[in-house]
Amino acid sequence: DGGTGSDSLAGGSGNDTVDYSTSGSSVSGGVITGTSGTINQGSDTDTVSDIEDYQLTGSDDLLTFDVDALAAATLDGLGGFDSITVVDTAGGTNLTSAGIDGVDLANVFNNVEYIDFSGTDLTGADTFDIGNDDIGGVLSAGSGTLTIAVDQSKIALADVSVLTQSGATVTSDNVSGDTRTVDWSDGIQLILNG
Repeated sequence: DGGTGSDSLAGGSGNDTVDYSTSGSSVSGGVITGTSGTINQGSDTDTVSDIEDYQLTGSDDLLTFDVDALAAATLDGLGGFDSITVVDTAGGTNLTSAGIDGVDLANVFNNVEYIDFSGTDLTGADTFDIGNDDIGGVLSAGSGTLTIAVDQSKIALADVSVLTQSGATVTSDNVSGDTRTVDWSDGIQLILNG
């Protein structure tokens, strides 16, 4: 816990957690690549290195994860409406080359309601596969809505393949304009905005 002000937080060896849960202000930005990066709170910027786990605040938090960080870190958004932007800062490391699907998001994110994929893409005939259990893991709730934003020049709404998990069924899958809404029988909902 860096406390107030701008700090350098170095985890060193082992599995380390940076914890903003007692902070008085929300995480307002920053970029995590692998296990290093920056985290902004208001005018303060913490620099983190060798950090594997992140706990944000009970407020509405914003943070950017590089695709490489999806294989190296976990994040708990705690309360509020938390938004994660996924980007490719290394060049060429997109969702396809990193092998990222919904199950990977569920292994990384907890208590996150919005994910922005517009800074990455899929290649060839690859699809992004995600199911109701995956979404439930990201939301950390038995029901609720996960919203994913895509750039349709890179990831079309139809490039997202929805799965049925744990006996649930897809009760509706509708496209209206640039929005696709998928509902499962267990109360999970996915909204894709393009």
